[in-house]
Amino acid sequence: DIYLDIAEKYGDKNPELGEKAAFTAGVVYERVIFYDKAAKAYEYVWTKFRTGSKSADALYNAGLLRQALGQNKEAIAHYQEYAKKFRERKDAPDVAFNIGVVYEQAGDEGPAYAAYADYTKVYRSSGKRIIEAYTRAGRMSYKLGQLKRSKEDFVTAQKLWKAANGADKKAGTTWAAEARYYEGELIFR
Repeated sequence: DIYLDIAEKYGDKNPELGEKAAFTAGVVYERVIFYDKAAKAYEYVWTKFRTGSKSADALYNAGLLRQALGQNKEAIAHYQEYAKKFRERKDAPDVAFNIGVVYEQAGDEGPAYAAYADYTKVYRSSGKRIIEAYTRAGRMSYKLGQLKRSKEDFVTAQKLWKAANGADKKAGTTWAAEARYYEGELIFR
């Protein structure tokens, strides 16, 4: 708690010191397996020192810890804010993708579909995890009983996989295979 005390006491006078102390508190709590306290410390960094050098990492860490704790609503809120505020960071697509994963793990197929569909629109040109996103979106549609939409997503996933090459093709192979499997399932429905 000493790090948070320092952050609170000196954060206004020396924001750099306050941010560093609060972030360190999060790291220490995380290492000793006090994940809720660690998440709170990271959230403190984000709310109090938004323009600091550690604010993006703190927001991501808070989301990750909230997800691990099963606090999906908070995790999604952190991931959404991160994806919106830090688009230029190279991990922004992965964080945006995690929004759909958290919804899916929580059993919320509708919001999961929407998150994956948004991902395919925003990050389509990046190629990163796009085949997986279409396959997962198709799976969510399939579970929701929206068979036409799921078929479209599965077909798109396979087309993208066939057009891909190198590492993107290799990374998408499992997802293209799953899309193909679900296409077969749709035939027998």
